[in-house]
Amino acid sequence: MVTSLILYWLNRTGPTAVSRNSNTSSPRLMYTAIHSLIRLIKNGLECKQRVDDVIDSCANYVNLRDNIENWRVQAEQEADEINRKRAIKRGLLALKRYFILIVFASYLDTHDPGLAEDLESFKFWMNRHQEFVTIMREEIDDADLEGLVPVEKLNPGQ
Repeated sequence: MVTSLILYWLNRTGPTAVSRNSNTSSPRLMYTAIHSLIRLIKNGLECKQRVDDVIDSCANYVNLRDNIENWRVQAEQEADEINRKRAIKRGLLALKRYFILIVFASYLDTHDPGLAEDLESFKFWMNRHQEFVTIMREEIDDADLEGLVPVEKLNPGQ
């Protein structure tokens, strides 16, 4: 997925393996951590859309959005507390990967590919943007099952 994002950045051409309107695409749900992130970054919705397109194009191998949703459903249905916590942990890990892919898309979006030799490292760029680290820590790392519930499934006021 990272390679696809870099190729898009270099060539400005998106993935073509799966159409956005394809029936094979999983729902593009919004999570509170992702919602907070896209409100913070420049062109947040476009970065998320680009990552979603890449996820769909790689869906034959793994679909990160499906993983998040599958672990959430498993955690909600699990009676055994140990298995429930394991499912939540795996779901939050998948959500964190999704979050980082969107942050990485934003990182690429803020740099010109023609000046790749002057490109600062992603790690250095992240250190300059502690707000992303804060969102990740507060809304993913410190979260429980509520971090995996899509915004679309929340009750008003939650």
